[in-house]
Amino acid sequence: MLYKYRSLDNFQFILDILVNQRLYATSFDEMNDPMEGHYTHSNNMTPEIIGDFDRYYKEIKICSLSKEKNEPLMWAHYADGARGIVIGVELEKSTDFREVKYDGPSFLLANKASSKERAKNVLRYKK
Repeated sequence: MLYKYRSLDNFQFILDILVNQRLYATSFDEMNDPMEGHYTHSNNMTPEIIGDFDRYYKEIKICSLSKEKNEPLMWAHYADGARGIVIGVELEKSTDFREVKYDGPSFLLANKASSKERAKNVLRYKK
């Protein structure tokens, strides 16, 4: 079970989750956290690899959920200072779930993975 914290300000979004059983996913450039998605690359990365990466980086959609159902920071930031709600969500087994890592500097792109896999890895790190 994962959890989505919401304020009651836009009640239509809560109804969409409950009635239509869907969650909104955003692209990286629409996210509000300036500490997400920073990366560097080595000098031996070709322009083609960097271009492919940038395309996937912009196309990937992200839906943020929490593993914790009673996390004070989540209540404060995403549920209007604990005046909102938290909704439990069960994901299908096929969902590409990635846990956010908070302990790293900017992510360094490596030549090993595909461009799409690199983009997914970058987007799971926060400074």
